[in-house]
Amino acid sequence: MFDFGDAAREDALVAVLSETDAASIREAVKRDRFAVASTTSSPRFGDVQTIWRSSRLLVRLTRDRGQWFADVRHDDWDDWFDIDDVAAAVPGLPEDRDDLLTVLTRAEGVGSLLPALRGYRDRRRRGGE
Repeated sequence: MFDFGDAAREDALVAVLSETDAASIREAVKRDRFAVASTTSSPRFGDVQTIWRSSRLLVRLTRDRGQWFADVRHDDWDDWFDIDDVAAAVPGLPEDRDDLLTVLTRAEGVGSLLPALRGYRDRRRRGGE
């Protein structure tokens, strides 16, 4: 139903978020003054996908079949990445999702993280992480 970019949820290793986690991400994008770029919903099933945009960062929060997922994408990246994978892939980035969004929004050089993120994702898909 929703556009998950380059990988279907069944094939990707992604973190399933709680209702509280999803609410926290919504508060973080509000606090950091992201603008809603798009919202897609299926009222019949209660599914929804909202994408917020800051100057260079996109945050996608999806509720699909009762489960919440969060991905991020920088303007310099071709891919979406699970928010928890971004923190795990790059030493020194905050593990707290709210803090991570703030850092990704404000830090210089975030676009250069793409090779590390792809490498981490590929290792996880092969079972190496």
